[in-house]
Amino acid sequence: MYRSAGGDADIRELVWMDRTGKRLGVLGKPGMMGSLALSPDEKQVALGIADRQAGTSDIWILDIARGATSRFTFVLA
Repeated sequence: MYRSAGGDADIRELVWMDRTGKRLGVLGKPGMMGSLALSPDEKQVALGIADRQAGTSDIWILDIARGATSRFTFVLA
């Protein structure tokens, strides 16, 4: 898995790569991602995602098979 930078330095996307560097596919939607961690079974990714409008950053879980994310933490204002 590789986290690449786009045109906007804050907007990134997660990309599956093979061992030779060939791009295999994209996971989820591009966004303001920070730290990430792949689960040992490679079925989920924990992502730090920032919300510019709210000025917050939360941890989200990406289910790789479904391509769906769910918020894991909530910052109370």
